[in-house]
Amino acid sequence: AARFARARRLDVIGAYHSHPSSAAIPSRTDLAESAGDTFIYLIAGRIAEAGARELRAYRFAGGNFHELQIVAVPQEAGT
Repeated sequence: AARFARARRLDVIGAYHSHPSSAAIPSRTDLAESAGDTFIYLIAGRIAEAGARELRAYRFAGGNFHELQIVAVPQEAGT
């Protein structure tokens, strides 16, 4: 995806991945592979008993991941 974007002069601003058997918090692997402070990490965690998947977003800065607030924006009819 990054090569595709660079070839088209686009910016990759984030990525998502899942932690199917653990919480949606950055792992040691996420820390080791962090891409910088302008990159957004969306992590889907394990499925809860009610069937909903935990979803969290983070930005890496100052050597640590900082959780971001996710806000759902309703889509207007006809768009």
